[in-house]
Amino acid sequence: MERGSWKRGAGIPTRGASASLRGSRDHVCNVQVSLRLRPCIDALDTASAPDAAASPTAETSGTRPQTSNASVELLDEHGRCSYRGACFKFANAFPPEATNAQVFAQHQEHVCRVLRGYDCTLMAYGQTGSGKTHTMLGSEGEPGLVPLAIDALFAQIVRRSDGAAFSLQLSALEILEERCIDLLHDRRPV
Repeated sequence: MERGSWKRGAGIPTRGASASLRGSRDHVCNVQVSLRLRPCIDALDTASAPDAAASPTAETSGTRPQTSNASVELLDEHGRCSYRGACFKFANAFPPEATNAQVFAQHQEHVCRVLRGYDCTLMAYGQTGSGKTHTMLGSEGEPGLVPLAIDALFAQIVRRSDGAAFSLQLSALEILEERCIDLLHDRRPV
């Protein structure tokens, strides 16, 4: 396997990436972790992974994201496992060409559960330049998870015919160098 590529379904078998956690009051919450790989977008990326950028492997060139029991192994430049036992399991894994709409489609059910009284958190985590802002906020041509979630919630509210009243609260924060920035305002620290 080429450097910079990912392998679907590789690694040790586990029970999956969804976890059910029990709190002190026997409250059950589901946690699902998804992986989204950022495509190579500049000369630095392609210089560090020329083979993966020049010729995608069968494992990375599929058009549909793997949506369950996905795993990723860390490989060295020779395609060998770089760390013994370094296999990470995810509920969903999205290849570099996945769109924000495809990512949201896998999480829309969880987002819409807020209309039934559940809480939902969408969180992007990664190093600077890894695509967190693009995934969460998107662009004019490709809306991110936050605008897609808002659209989905209001579409569900409009379709409801039971006369229920709703009060929705949304926070979108960026934590950068131990500072919180409110993304729904003009980049002012909180």
